[in-house]
Amino acid sequence: MSVIDFLARRRVPRLLWFTTAVTLLALMVALGGLFYLVYRDWKDEQQDNLIQEVLWLEQSLRLHMEGHQARADTLASDVLASRVNSRKFASVVEFFIRENPEVANVQWVDTHGKVLWDQHGQRNDGKQLTRQEYDALWRAARLLRPSYSPPYLGADGKYRFDLAVPMIDDGKPRGGLRVIYQLDLLLYHQVPWWIASKNYISIQDLDGKTLASKFDSSEHPSNISHQTSFDPPGYGLSLKAVSYRTGLGLTLPVLTGLILLLAAALIYSVWRIRRHVRERSEAEHALAVEVSLRRAIEDCMKSGLVTFGLQGEIVRVNRAFCELLGYGSEELVGQKPPHSFWPKNDYPLLQAAMDAVRHGQQPELGFELRFQRKSGESIEVRLYATPLIEQDGRHHGWIATLFDITERKRQRLALNASHQRFLTVLNGLQAGVCVVDAENGQLLYANPTFAYLWLQEEPDAPCCVLLPGLAEAGGQDNLGAEFAVDEGQHWFQLHR
Repeated sequence: MSVIDFLARRRVPRLLWFTTAVTLLALMVALGGLFYLVYRDWKDEQQDNLIQEVLWLEQSLRLHMEGHQARADTLASDVLASRVNSRKFASVVEFFIRENPEVANVQWVDTHGKVLWDQHGQRNDGKQLTRQEYDALWRAARLLRPSYSPPYLGADGKYRFDLAVPMIDDGKPRGGLRVIYQLDLLLYHQVPWWIASKNYISIQDLDGKTLASKFDSSEHPSNISHQTSFDPPGYGLSLKAVSYRTGLGLTLPVLTGLILLLAAALIYSVWRIRRHVRERSEAEHALAVEVSLRRAIEDCMKSGLVTFGLQGEIVRVNRAFCELLGYGSEELVGQKPPHSFWPKNDYPLLQAAMDAVRHGQQPELGFELRFQRKSGESIEVRLYATPLIEQDGRHHGWIATLFDITERKRQRLALNASHQRFLTVLNGLQAGVCVVDAENGQLLYANPTFAYLWLQEEPDAPCCVLLPGLAEAGGQDNLGAEFAVDEGQHWFQLHR
């Protein structure tokens, strides 16, 4: 054993590492046990509170529906005894709906399913209920007592159910009163805020399908729920409540004291120092890899890349930028305006472009500038610049990309010059020349002679006046038609 190994063992004794491992394990076990006990007690308390609220809500809805049933029974008796006419019926129903917004309509229906009266008074349109809508009335007439219908989809795509109160005269049914409920409005208006703010309330059928619900979209349901039957209307409907996720109600002194005690033991642990050193080494290695990767990406770019500081000094350049100008990176980095690659005659123009970049006034297509290589050769470049802003929001300068457009610009100028020479020849001809679109006959070009001869009357004519003659020629490639104008005073020959 070497002296260094001996000193290392003296500085980091085995007992210290063992104490650190045992302390960490004890912390995990203690915290895990504490959280489990607290969570179990909290969950039981939440479940009990939820059951009480659901039972209270179910009882409240049942009493609410029974109250409606009693009022509907009274109204049906008044209608049967002719104590209420259609106008008074509409007034009573309108007041009833205003007090109970979950009620969509109240109708008096005869034994054949024809609606006689509703909230608007007497119906003369002969509206006939569907089989689904007449179900509760049919059942009430045979049972001779109020009945509810299974939930069904209304015309608006929302689930409803009906309360039917039969009208019996001398033991014979005389129609019935139909009260239409909308499930979503029933929850919206009858579930109190102090329950809705803590729970997701819904009504489900036997298959678990949600027919209506009331919830806060900003909250997230938890796994604590309770479900009870919703009768009336029955038919397997159930009232379900799911608690929203809430924080645990903990006794902080016990938890805080235990955490502080175990954290104090870990502070003096060498393991923490060793982990810190390891993490720092890994971070430095990751940073070096990241810097190397970014540098490789910059050097692989075909376009020149240069970074300017706030004062216009060059901070960084890539390989393509150096090769484009013939300078080394050590010659360029740190330069301040005017830079060595600026032609002396273009100092004002280049300084104006630099100022425009600083003030965010860069043209949409960038700048077309002229730079000078180290060899003295001039090149044309297109430069795009964008602000260099780091994650903390600080502005550190600008980053610019540039492309060599020398050859492209030379070709463009040569093409423009050739085009101008061609136009000069055409404009100097004594013969009239025009160019016409083969598909739509639109006049694309006319030389001065053609304009003088044929476009005096309509100088802005969109079509060629000789187009009919061209059309008559069919598929002939060369046309030598002759024609006269002004009663034979002028003769022309048409070539195509």
